[in-house]
Amino acid sequence: MRQLLLDLCVCSVTMTVIGLIYYSAVLILGERYQAKWRYYTWMVIIAGYLFPWKPDFGLFVSRQIYMPAGSMPKETVEAGQILLAGSYFNLPSLAQVLAIIWFLTAFGLGVGLLIRHCGFMERIRRLSIKSDSEQVLAITEKYRHRFGIRRPVEVRTVDGISSPMLVGFLRPLVLIPCEEFPNMELELILKHELVHYKRKDLWLKTLAEAAAVLHWFNPAVYLIKRAFERDMEISCDEEAVKDLCWEERKLYCTAIIRVVRRQASSATAFSTGFRSGSHWMKKRMEEILSQKRQSPYGFLAAAVLCAVMFGSVSLRFQLDIGERNYGDGMWQATTAVAGTVAGAEDPAETAAVNPYRVTAFTVE
Repeated sequence: MRQLLLDLCVCSVTMTVIGLIYYSAVLILGERYQAKWRYYTWMVIIAGYLFPWKPDFGLFVSRQIYMPAGSMPKETVEAGQILLAGSYFNLPSLAQVLAIIWFLTAFGLGVGLLIRHCGFMERIRRLSIKSDSEQVLAITEKYRHRFGIRRPVEVRTVDGISSPMLVGFLRPLVLIPCEEFPNMELELILKHELVHYKRKDLWLKTLAEAAAVLHWFNPAVYLIKRAFERDMEISCDEEAVKDLCWEERKLYCTAIIRVVRRQASSATAFSTGFRSGSHWMKKRMEEILSQKRQSPYGFLAAAVLCAVMFGSVSLRFQLDIGERNYGDGMWQATTAVAGTVAGAEDPAETAAVNPYRVTAFTVE
């Protein structure tokens, strides 16, 4: 548990540095590049948070610290044997306490999210009605075939939600409010949610939630998660409007604004939706209406991936020096003592001849 906590802290610090640098780069240069590449790069960073165990390339060093043999306790052993005497320095079990606090908090947050999600899905099953609108079915089938979605997609109307959303892992559902939408708005809304379905965004968002649960102690994780969710929605907008003219893009923006104005908070974290703050909503509208050609962003994703590997290996190289003999709650000095052979001189005399014969600490 102690080693897991140490790996988690190293991972959290490493990925936070990388994430904040990338966050700053997005603020300065983000509009020049496609949102989908920003989105995928955020996914690489979130994956770094989820896997604290980094590759071990054998880049560790070994060193020995010597101490006089005469300083060790006198023992008598059989000739030819070596006595292994362990010296232990008890430390407060702070690492164990912190590990328990981390685990209980993460477990509580995770269970809370699952309970809330299950309760929401239960209400959906009771209150939702399968849409029998021919228009809804026609639009759904149109984009299901266009996006290469094999499984039928069920659309249900729900009285009580204010925003269209995609929910469900094994049997995803597209939920829409019980109200009349203009034909074009309805088509754009369903297209948006089916883009989420096609890209498996619900699963990727769940990974972001898992990263936030595991690193609940790190405020930067929540900042990165929000940025990931914003770029997920903006990249979905890009895909939904890429073949539309400027007037149709304006209509798409109108539909989003109309939904967001009357929207309450999401009932479950495991859903997609039209959520955004006012500042980012403005940027979202600008990117939807923008028809300028944007540069691909794949090179930055590769750069971040390299930075993840480099940072992880470098930090682990530093921290593993002096780490191999660190036990749970204590430092163990493993000492190989050339013990007194039966009938031999006192160890102090042996030390006078070879005062640095004994290896007190071996650190790998």
